[in-house]
Amino acid sequence: MPRETIGHIRASPGWAGMLALAHTLSHDLALGNGGVVPVDRLANVEVPTLAMAGGASYGWAHEAVRTIADAAPDAQARFVDGQHHAPAHEAVASIMKEFFA
Repeated sequence: MPRETIGHIRASPGWAGMLALAHTLSHDLALGNGGVVPVDRLANVEVPTLAMAGGASYGWAHEAVRTIADAAPDAQARFVDGQHHAPAHEAVASIMKEFFA
């Protein structure tokens, strides 16, 4: 992440909340498989899968969504137009309603 981005994040209104959750990052990394998509395990998923990222998210998020959708047998990759890492609930809801219909 560029140094100037870190400065913007620290100056944001959400910084205090992020700082309060910092101690949970090791759990997130463990659950996230260290950033490696477990394609061998995804190949055994037996339910329809929806992998999503904000359309304006960083490239790593798009890559992960495509990898998940390619690895799981009945998966879709969807990108939420105009949204970043934390998309608006309404934007996500419309995609989920369509997926679960």
